[in-house]
Amino acid sequence: MVVTLRQIAEKAEVSMSTVSFALRGKKAGERPLSPDTVLRVRGIAKELGYRPNGLAKGLTNNKTHTIGVLLSGLYFGAEELIEGIKSVLPPEYSSLLAVYNSDGASERQRLDLFMQQRVDGVVAAFSGDPESIPYYRDLTEKYKIPVILIDRGIDGLDLPVVRSDHFASTYEGTCALQRLGHTRIQYVSVSIARGLESTCLRIQGYRQAMIDRGLKGDIHMTAEKDFKEWVRMDNLKQVARGIVDVWMRDKSSTALFVHNDWLAYEIMEECNINDIRIPEDLSLMGIGDYAFSRFSFVDLSTVISQKQKPMGSSAAGLLMPLMDGTETSGRDIILPVEVKLRSTTKTIE
Repeated sequence: MVVTLRQIAEKAEVSMSTVSFALRGKKAGERPLSPDTVLRVRGIAKELGYRPNGLAKGLTNNKTHTIGVLLSGLYFGAEELIEGIKSVLPPEYSSLLAVYNSDGASERQRLDLFMQQRVDGVVAAFSGDPESIPYYRDLTEKYKIPVILIDRGIDGLDLPVVRSDHFASTYEGTCALQRLGHTRIQYVSVSIARGLESTCLRIQGYRQAMIDRGLKGDIHMTAEKDFKEWVRMDNLKQVARGIVDVWMRDKSSTALFVHNDWLAYEIMEECNINDIRIPEDLSLMGIGDYAFSRFSFVDLSTVISQKQKPMGSSAAGLLMPLMDGTETSGRDIILPVEVKLRSTTKTIE
């Protein structure tokens, strides 16, 4: 049964306004409440099992103590990302998680929900769909809800972004393969949308590393764009099969550099099916360093790039002062990368 302020007032033999002020730590009129009255009211409230109405409290101070978290899917360390966000949020805050499964229309529905719910702030991974951009603009300009983007920014909107150093991830990874003696390095990219910032930066990093080494003529990329559901397991297998088929036709590349560890796992399986030995016949490197990559039976060379928990905590750290009004603008945070060479790559002469 819900305990009301009236019940507390009747038992404490005071007015409802006195109960309200005592529970909120406010003065009753011009005179402060006596310490004894405050203690007695709060004691009775606790005894009766009173729970404050969070929604009503939010209406009085224009806060709901809720943030919206918008993700493209529940994969690639999403749990760690959420854990990072929660580690920074004060106890009174809760998070409203929404997933749009790489679909722009679904993304817009979730953003509209955040506006209806009057969340205090939003942490979001942009889908890359141009039709969603006005919704992000409405959040910040019309509803004055601060937004922190993760993994990628939005052209035309000056919103703070927390992401990995996408350019450095492929630049440093390509350089590491070059130091192993590889000059014919094929970069493999699959993107949920055309022109996505993270995808473009990674392609630029790979190309620049090849150019800086005098290998412009050896640039070889396999890029599939606007493939919204590539992360589904059956699609991963399809993409991996196509990549291996292309490689088998000429076997000109000595190394495959894949933009995601999960795709690299499927390529490893396809290579096994086709009797392609890794790394004897083909070196393989991914990006992400997910938990499976470190398992001894996988031992994938990778670029430690998308550290999800620090990304989440950094995003929440930027969001809190914006929601409190202590800062009027945010700043981008670029997380560093690190190359980890394991048993799927080898030195060649």
